[in-house]
Amino acid sequence: MTSIAADFAPLVVACLVLLGSPGPAPLALAACGGAVGFVRSLPFFSGVMTGFTVALIITVSGFFVLIASAPRIGMALLIFSLCYIAWLAFRIAMARPLAGFDSTNKTPPGFIHGLLVNVANPKLYAAFTAMFAVFVPDNVTLSYGNSTAAVVMFAIATTTNLLWLGAGVILSQLFRNPLANRAIRIFFALLMLVSIGFAILGLLGKNGVAVTSF
Repeated sequence: MTSIAADFAPLVVACLVLLGSPGPAPLALAACGGAVGFVRSLPFFSGVMTGFTVALIITVSGFFVLIASAPRIGMALLIFSLCYIAWLAFRIAMARPLAGFDSTNKTPPGFIHGLLVNVANPKLYAAFTAMFAVFVPDNVTLSYGNSTAAVVMFAIATTTNLLWLGAGVILSQLFRNPLANRAIRIFFALLMLVSIGFAILGLLGKNGVAVTSF
């Protein structure tokens, strides 16, 4: 058991760094939590994690390799993902604090919004592909290694995403003044846009290696 834990330790570290970093999905969760509270953000959180799971399944099945072999399709998905995340950042930033969605007859970002954040992001599939290729031990069977890695990734993503959601809620509670509350959500939205900016720089500098958050 100790040997198995040691074998997967590099994967755990990589997941903590990669999946716990402030990428579009974690920042969207923090902003959503700050806007509408923890409970009303749960449908959005469920969508994010469902999209995460779908992306894992697509990667393990090898379907992502087919997508990656058609650069135009991958590019179209990436552009759609960047535009969608930018729209979501704007929507969260402009929402009124907590009950503000009710007062404008709007609903908070829901399951489908969260689903699209991950499903339409080819960068996430590329990250999964790299983690499966690099960090799954070669002294275990392929099925066992991939399934264990998938469980580790899902557990870490669930934990870190909940922490990001909770961080947004806590910050909004500390700043109950409407102006301060909005400033926090705009701050998180701007961080989402910054993460998009890094992705765009990656597109413009294909000759280098782009380092982005997922």
